[in-house]
Amino acid sequence: MSVLIEALTLVARRINVEMAHSGGADDFLRLAAARDDVRYAIADDQLIAVSSFEPVAIQYLSEVLGEANLLFSNGDASAEAVVVDMELGPLESSPWLTVSRHAHCFTTATLAAEQSHRLVAPPSWTPAQGWRLVREDLRDDGERNVRSLGGENGREYLLDYRTGLVHAGFETRSPVHHVEPDTDPTVVPMARSAEVVAAAFRLLTRIGIPFIVDVEHRCVVVPFALDDVDDENRDDVTPDDRLRVMLRASSTPESVTAVVVLPFFLHEKKNAVRWAGSVEMMETGWPAIEFVAEVDEDTGTMALVTSVARQDGQCVEDVVERALTRASGLGTRGVVWTRQTTLRERSSRKGDLYW
Repeated sequence: MSVLIEALTLVARRINVEMAHSGGADDFLRLAAARDDVRYAIADDQLIAVSSFEPVAIQYLSEVLGEANLLFSNGDASAEAVVVDMELGPLESSPWLTVSRHAHCFTTATLAAEQSHRLVAPPSWTPAQGWRLVREDLRDDGERNVRSLGGENGREYLLDYRTGLVHAGFETRSPVHHVEPDTDPTVVPMARSAEVVAAAFRLLTRIGIPFIVDVEHRCVVVPFALDDVDDENRDDVTPDDRLRVMLRASSTPESVTAVVVLPFFLHEKKNAVRWAGSVEMMETGWPAIEFVAEVDEDTGTMALVTSVARQDGQCVEDVVERALTRASGLGTRGVVWTRQTTLRERSSRKGDLYW
């Protein structure tokens, strides 16, 4: 199985916490969950994960484990605990742990030898909740506000001119870059290494839509609010619902692939499989658009995948714009269709949770 990684997450082997902590693994989880600055404390059969925005909380819980003689990762395969950043990954070497960023825009951790990746997450979690988290880096403020004082042992020291404080951080930069066109956009070298990504970068900057450049997955991600839902279906969509439209180069050089990640989480594997088979019958409103449903049975997350072909003489930016327009509309219909279908099925099958 795998555990969800968000913000800063302390990850430890469950069996070691069970043996080393005086109250066992369950007592440690209760201790962590009782803190106001802890977002969630979860566990599967192999791992324990505690998430927080506050380094102080992670430091305190790390000390609790340290007092129980659990070793923190220092490059030794016998290390039993590590702090993981949702975008940077493990902050120290951890050969016993596999951390990966899912194609549907969230991060998970699995014991390296584990085969099953079924996701363990907080009961109310959906991918959309994680999408709202933005990791800030002082270096994104530019040289006018921040100066590097050099670094050592993988750490970099930064002087913040505005406060006069010196901050210590990791030299590694996040592979996820949030770009606000209203300000000076972050310079992302990868943006010009792929034609589709470069075209999306130029288009979105020009029209003023905030977006994300994902270096690891070589794509541009656009968070769309579901603002164009008609009045008839307004009750099926909340203001917090967002789509994630990922634009990337297709396997065919002359087309652009748009992956629309829906803000849902199917808790039951059998329902995810059934959903994948039925959603492709959904009426899209565009008869010419072909799409496939992409459901990850391990994580219970869903996406709609479609491609837009490039016509003779058409520039890449026009194809990207068309892909964005159609994908966002397709996603809106997908959200409404899924909500209506699951509500109907839930009313006819009492006690069965679909999303």
